[in-house]
This record gives sequence, C-alpha cells and structure tokens, in this order.
Amino acid sequence: MEGLEIDATTLGKKGHSGILKSKATRAAFLSDQTHRIQIVYTPKAKLALDIINYSFSEECMSKHWFYRQMFSYLPVFFVISIVLIVSMFLSITNLSEKATVDANEVFAKHVFQSIDYQLQGVEQLIVNEILNNDRFMFFFNGAADNKDYFSMYEMSTKVKNLKVANPLIDSIYLFRSDDLKILTESSFLPLNRFVDQAFILQLTSTENTALIPNWTGVRLYKEFLDSEHATTVVSLVKKVPPPLGNQGIIVVNVKTSTLRQIVQEMSSANVSYATFVDRDGQFLFDPPTDNNQRELVQIKSDYTQWELHSGLKNGKLIEIGSTISYVYIFVVVLSILIGVLWIVYITRHNYKPIESIVGRIHSYSKKKNQSLFNENGKDELKFIENAIDTLIEQTNQYQKEYEENLILKRRHVLAELVEGSRSLSKEEWNREMEGIGLSNEFDQLCIVIIEIDKYSDFSNQYSHRDQYLLKFVLSSVVNEMTEPLPCAAWSEWLTNNQMCVLLQLMAKESNPETMVSDICQQLLHWVQANLGFTVTIGIGQCVSDTKGVVETYDSSLEALKYKSVLGMNRVIHCKDIESHNQGDVYKSLHHLRSLAQMFRLNDERWNGEMGSFFAEIQDRLYSRAEILSMMNYMVYHLHREMLDLQPEIQEIWKSEGMPKLNELAESFDTIDELEKKVTSVLIAVEQKVILLREKRTNHHLIQEVRTYIKTHYANPDLSLAHLEEAFGVNGKYLSQLFKEEFGEKFVDYVAQVRIERAKALLMETSLPIQDIANQIGYTTSMTFIRVFKKRISMTPGDYRKVH
Repeated sequence: MEGLEIDATTLGKKGHSGILKSKATRAAFLSDQTHRIQIVYTPKAKLALDIINYSFSEECMSKHWFYRQMFSYLPVFFVISIVLIVSMFLSITNLSEKATVDANEVFAKHVFQSIDYQLQGVEQLIVNEILNNDRFMFFFNGAADNKDYFSMYEMSTKVKNLKVANPLIDSIYLFRSDDLKILTESSFLPLNRFVDQAFILQLTSTENTALIPNWTGVRLYKEFLDSEHATTVVSLVKKVPPPLGNQGIIVVNVKTSTLRQIVQEMSSANVSYATFVDRDGQFLFDPPTDNNQRELVQIKSDYTQWELHSGLKNGKLIEIGSTISYVYIFVVVLSILIGVLWIVYITRHNYKPIESIVGRIHSYSKKKNQSLFNENGKDELKFIENAIDTLIEQTNQYQKEYEENLILKRRHVLAELVEGSRSLSKEEWNREMEGIGLSNEFDQLCIVIIEIDKYSDFSNQYSHRDQYLLKFVLSSVVNEMTEPLPCAAWSEWLTNNQMCVLLQLMAKESNPETMVSDICQQLLHWVQANLGFTVTIGIGQCVSDTKGVVETYDSSLEALKYKSVLGMNRVIHCKDIESHNQGDVYKSLHHLRSLAQMFRLNDERWNGEMGSFFAEIQDRLYSRAEILSMMNYMVYHLHREMLDLQPEIQEIWKSEGMPKLNELAESFDTIDELEKKVTSVLIAVEQKVILLREKRTNHHLIQEVRTYIKTHYANPDLSLAHLEEAFGVNGKYLSQLFKEEFGEKFVDYVAQVRIERAKALLMETSLPIQDIANQIGYTTSMTFIRVFKKRISMTPGDYRKVH
C-alpha cells in the first residue's frame, strides 16, 4: 500500500472525518510530532482523497467566486427583464388596438342591422296595407270619385294613421297614374300643383322599373310650396300593385335626422362614430369633418345599397400603437441576441479559473493514479463524476427504500391495531411509535374514518396517479388541521375508499369529542370547497387505552353503515346512531308484498306503495346491510309475482328488470338515489309490459272487467256467472283470459281487492268486523276472517291492533 502526507489542518475541515472514517477508505491514522498525518490507504482511498482535494480547494471555497458570478449575470437578468416588461406592455397595446377594432366592428354591425330592421319594418307596413287594405286598391283602381270627399277623407285618415303607426315615418303620399292625382295626409291635388312633382316624374319616366330602388338616396322634400325649409329625407318607393304595378306609387319619406338620432343613441358620443353613404356617394348625415377621425369598418347593405362608415373619433392613439407594434418586435429580438452574446462572453471569461482547477486535478491524477485511469479508459474528472453520481444514487435509493418501508410499516401496524390482531401495552406502544417516527403521547384515542362518496364515479373520473395524489392531499390536510391543536393525527388508507385516522388527544383538552367533531366539520367543508368530490366521516367513541382501538374503530365503521339513510357529505358520530330509533326490518316488509302484487296487476298504486316503503326507511334508521336485505326481499317478491305472468312478460323482467335492480342494490350510495333509480327501472319495465298487453286482442275487455270488479267488489253475487251475464262472455274463457293477463285466478283477484279495502277500513274506522265484511261483499264475518287470515297471515282484529 502507498502512503500520502497531507497537512492536519486540511483534515480539520468540515466533512473530512466522515470520509476518512468510512468503510470505503479503510484508512489508519498515525500522527507524528510534525503535526502531519500518515495515511495508509487502498486504491479506493485514493479516489476519496482526490475528491477531498478538489472539493475543498481554495478556489472552490472562495466567496470571491460567488460574488463574481452573481454580479456578472444579474445585469443581464435585469436588462432582459426590463425589455420583456416593455415588450409585454407594447403587446398589450397591440391587443387593445385589435380589441378596439373588433368592438367597433360589432358596434357597426349592430347599427347596420338596426337601421335595416327599422326600414324593413316601414316597408312591411306599407306592403301589408297594399295587399290587405281594400281602401288602397279602391283608390288606385280609380273607383273613387274625385268628388267623393268622404272616401278621400277616409284615405287621408288612413295615411295619417300609417304615419302614427310607425314613428320613423315623416310623411306619406299616394300618386294615382290614371288621373295624375296626389293624396297626402292633408290634401288631394293634381300632380302639377304638387311640390314633389319632379321626383314623381323621374320615377314614372324610368323605363326599367326594376332599376327603381326600394329606398332612394338622400334628397330634399317640401310638402307645401310655401314651406320655408326643405327636409332632408330618404324615400321608400312602392309600385301599386306590387311588385311592378302601373296603377300608382306610394312614397314614404323618412327624415335623415331621425336616422341620425337612432345611430347616436346606439353609439358613444366621445369614442365612436357612424354615418351612412347612399348609392350616389352622398352622406345621409354627419359627413366627416375631424381629421383625427379614423375609419375602421365599411359595410354595404344588400337591402338599401347604402354603405355604413364607422370608426373612432380620435384615431391618433391607435396609429401610435400600430407604429410601435412593429418596432417592439425588432427591439425584443435584438435584446435577446445581445443578451445571448453577453452571457456567452461572461461565461467563457469566468470559466477560466474552473478550467485551471480541472487541469491541476488532471495533472495530479496522472501522477498518483495513472494505472487506475488507464484501466477505466476515462479522464479523472469523469471518473470522479461517476463516483459521486454512484454515491448519490445509492444514498437516494437507500433513503427511498427506508421511506417506503416506513410507510408500509405504519400502515401494517395500524391495520393490526384496528383489526385486533395485535394488542400493545403502554411500553410496547411507546417503542412502536418511536420506531415508525410518530408521537406516542395521548390521553385519549379516537378513530375517525373518512370515506370517499360515490367511489365508483371517483375511480372513473380520475386516473390512478390522480387518485393517489388526491388521497395524499386529503391525508396532508388532516395532519395540517391537527398541528395547532393538542392532538396528533395518524392517517392511513386501509382500503381504497376509506382513510382511517387515529387521533391522539392530549390531557389538557377538556372536551375531546367536541374537538374531534370540529376537526371533522372543518375537513368536510374544506374538501367540498377545494376538491372535486365529497366525503362522509364516521366518528368512533373515545377510549383511554390502546386496547380500546378496536372498539373505537368498530363504532366508527358502524356509524358509516347508516350513510345511506342519513346522507353523504356529512359527519356521522356513533352517538348519533344510538340516539335514533333503530328500524325493525320485518315491520317494513308488508309494503314489499303489496308492491309486488300491485306491480303484477298493473295497479298504479304500486308507485305510492314504493314511496311509502322508502319513506318508512327514511323515518326509521336502517343500516346499509339491512337496506340491502330489504332490496333483495323486494326483488324476490317481484320475481315470484312476475313468474305468474305470460312468458313474454317474464322475459322482459328477467332481462331488464331483475338484473338492474340487483345491480342497484349493490352499488347505491344513498336511499334517495336508490329510490329514484329503482322507480325508474320499474316504470321502464311497466311501460314495456303495458305495450305488450295492449297488443293482445282481449286486453281492453280484461281492463273493463278489472274496472268493473273494482267498482262492484261489495256485491256478494260478484262471480264468473255474474260477469258472464254483464259482459256476454263465457265465464270459463273469461277466467282463462284473466289468468293470462294478471297471473292469478279471478277469485283471488276479487279477494285481494276486497281485502285491500278491508285493510283501509280497519285502519281508518272503528266499524265492527261484521259491518266491514258486509261492506266489502262477504255475507258472513267468518268467511271474511278466514279469507283475511289466509292472505295477511293474521286476523282482522290483530291487524287493527298492529296498525
């Protein structure tokens, strides 16, 4: 073995003792009077010492190096950050400009559509009058005598009413081609005396009438010759009869000032503007006068052939933003290039000391470890790098294995405690808790079970990785909530959907049960507000010894068994279960027998019986196991009843009814959910059974017989012979049809109807048994009692006492 002398002060540096004492070096320390240390080492020790000399050299430990790096790169960071901030600001300006243009386009389309819509309303009003008002056709046909002043008055009034009907209309007049007469709202005169004569002559002189637009461009109009000022209008021209008639013309004038007012009401006075240009290029109103205005949108109407010009009243800001938007892209690119070159230069400049250190290490390695490096075929820096990587990798692997084993051990210990397979004394508890890194102090212990609601939906919605993450979050939240309290929480997922939390309550807490309830309520609200699912929490009773962990675990599980009735997304304390009246399963089973019979007979009351059954479950407290038992009992009775029906109906029940009910019984979460889904399944089966029955030839006859029985059940003479006489059908054939339709004999159905009525009378009245027998069709009470006991399994008197 070779030796190496190093200064003792070097070994005194922090971290050397650990390396020198490790098994890898297997070094022996011998000190002499010169305060230098002789180290005897193996080849592996050489590698460790090389790492020491490199890692703790003056160049690596110097603070000067740190400051050089920091002050070299910070200016680059600041400059690039400032440029990016400015770029972001300019980008926002550009986006703002685009948003302004888009908003103005939306505004322009809105104005455009509104004006078209109102002008179309005027046209539709006039066309409707032409087509539907006989007075108009009477006028244009020339049937109206010029001296028939009353007819002229009626027409003038009608014109005036049209003006009132649409506030957009300024004036209306009618031109009749036969005698060249003009009718306005206040006058009837020849064309040569009418002030708008030139406009009419222009319209009538146009050879191609299809070239006459519906709406003209802007023009001046005076109704009377003595009017001082002409009004700027646009006119609607409609030939009579439409579309190209030659009997006359109706002209409707709309003031451009009215259109301007409509546009102004829809636009912001300080931001945007909108104006129209007719087909001749004339502005209807408000020609642009401000040089700062910037036009953004230009739209042409297919209806009026006008163009809408819209934009901003002050367009300088957008022009500035548009100019800058092209400049800032260049600035950003240039800044990035400068930053890259700057960083490359600084990095190369500052790397020279590192390069020098690597060279010195390489020279030292050649002298001391030439054979070792030649064997591995690598330079010394790569060799050291690989050695350090291997060391770090092994350390991380050991740490990971330790943490995984610790998690599994914690889960295993808690599972043993709650299952009762292991009982710990106080000393064993302290030792076990110390071994798994948990607190061992407590005054009382309480188990809380947190169950994920609708776990099947949770599993389908989230991937396996997301489920693990959400469960970890839930466990972490529990620990965080208990940190500031005199309480420690030990939480483990013992099953896929249930997290078991062992709360270690301290002695200084006077009311530990209240604190546990507060923690659970706080957790419940947090999950509901922050996660995409809900949980239900069961709280067990508090115990003072580790041997009572099984007891508190069982009581918390028992509390969760009643989640189906009490509901999800809540806290259920085991004491809440004890304070409720426990339900007796057998008292609710009579509903199921009646329900099954009614369903078989297509009696609509089965739905009400179903509601009564589930309402009784809600009123009484049943566990999930008890509800499952009652559901199986209901399916059993329904199956028995359906087997008495036709094979086709049995097939519907076996393929669509019974499998779905069995599936619901196993997968339901709450009693409300179960009721809705069970009712939905039975309604679907009932609808298919009804359709199947209605296809039978004698279905309506059997329904009439059934209705007759329900009405005349009190008749003692009600029999097959009676029905044969009432319906004119052979009694035996009728009995056969009845059996095929409802799955039971005629006499059994009559007895059931009578007994159902008797049950109601027994519960609602205090009539004697004989009177009840007479009311339901039995001549003697003995017959009634015998039939009642056969079907209900108790006498009428006992039934009245029970109910």
